[in-house]
Amino acid sequence: MGQISVNRVSKSWGSFVALDSIDLDVREGEFLSVLGPSGCGKSTLLRIIAGLEAPSGGEIHLAGRNVTRDPVWKRRIGFVFQNFALWPHLSVFRNVSMGLELRRTPAAELRKRVNDALAMVQLEALADRLPSQLSGGQQQRVALARAIVLKPEVLLLDEPLSALDKNLRQDMQVELKTLQQTLGLTTVFVTHDQEEALSLSDRVVVMNKGVIEQLDTPDAIYNRPVSEYVARFVGEAFFFRGRVEERGATQGMRLAEDMVIPVEGAGQRAGRDGVAFVRPEWVTLDTPQPHGDVELPRGVVDRLMFFGQSSDYLVTLGNRQMRVKRRPDAPKFRAGDTVILRCQARLLPNAASAP
Repeated sequence: MGQISVNRVSKSWGSFVALDSIDLDVREGEFLSVLGPSGCGKSTLLRIIAGLEAPSGGEIHLAGRNVTRDPVWKRRIGFVFQNFALWPHLSVFRNVSMGLELRRTPAAELRKRVNDALAMVQLEALADRLPSQLSGGQQQRVALARAIVLKPEVLLLDEPLSALDKNLRQDMQVELKTLQQTLGLTTVFVTHDQEEALSLSDRVVVMNKGVIEQLDTPDAIYNRPVSEYVARFVGEAFFFRGRVEERGATQGMRLAEDMVIPVEGAGQRAGRDGVAFVRPEWVTLDTPQPHGDVELPRGVVDRLMFFGQSSDYLVTLGNRQMRVKRRPDAPKFRAGDTVILRCQARLLPNAASAP
């Protein structure tokens, strides 16, 4: 049993099933992200762990205690909301201290704990300001300080960075991860941002329509997805459908256009239909040779997209378009050039199509 154990938890509103018999163990000290599109059930799961929603079925255990019917204040959790939920008429100090005040914490201890929490988020100099006098990043830090000042057993974060601009968001990701590691807090972080989940987490949960599609390390989620849904949702991917074949040491997938794309992980799937995928950075474009590589996929370059530190080719294959990372050591192409694709696609273990 983990620091947080979710056992066959379900949640329904009438005929709508938000969570369908979820099982999940979060390890002590782990940073676990729950990732998925809007409506997949990720925030509902977080609110049930916190005690803000009652499950329709199942149990929640925190540190081995069954807290399924316990109110929020008995659960020893810290919760940071998406909109920060600060009291606008109270100073930064009072926003952070309110939970301790309600617990009748002695004044000297209260002041020390609040000052320590503000120091952790680098806001001790702004203790007398109102939330309206703070930037978005500073308000987010106040919400974090308010959560950690109570010395929670677990920290729950519901998309707390979504309202911040890109640069500030990246800075806060670093600060949040550093704070979590410093305190050793078991943390569950809900987000719809794939890069955020992959960069912050020890493990990632990918949810789909109220169920867990995959729970694994960020590397496994990105490079070894269990389904087309996960491969499509986490990062960018291009999919090939065809029949897996094996000729000597070469394993490939023959496509409908009678082209063959090399695949890894075919194993004993030869002779069966399957789905393989590639990421944009796995592909190298090359110039076709008159009598070589006749079976490799061919496409036409549409244009080059420049992003500053990197650039991508948009390439049309048949009636579809895919993105390919431009490699510094690869030949340069212009719009209209015919190219071949060199890559090693990966076969999905589950060939079912994503919804």
